[in-house]
Amino acid sequence: MNKKHDVNRIASLLRRQAHLYPLYLLLYTVPDIPSLYYGSEAGLEGKRLRWSDRPLRPFIQHPDQLQEARHSDLMACLCRLADIRQQFSTLRYGGYRTLLVEKEWIVFERVLQKPESTIIVM
Repeated sequence: MNKKHDVNRIASLLRRQAHLYPLYLLLYTVPDIPSLYYGSEAGLEGKRLRWSDRPLRPFIQHPDQLQEARHSDLMACLCRLADIRQQFSTLRYGGYRTLLVEKEWIVFERVLQKPESTIIVM
């Protein structure tokens, strides 16, 4: 088992499930290309066992099954974030600078020189 690749699903690691949505906001607004593992669009959970990574890869018989998941509305949110990222090249190519970090806040800016554009994410 490759421990660098086979990691617990993020929805399983959060103390509060409400944090899943802001986490995906970060994923779609920080530098690099956002990547989702199948089932993450519905907030599927799964933790690696000591001798097996089987819980990380649940069998999904049909995509409609994801609509019955705990976060069935997450897919629409992710589609909206993908649309926003596509609409603003600053989110795809802009530089990154942290403006504020506090216990429950992170504020950063993405800046693109040409065409000049700045987006502040909080």
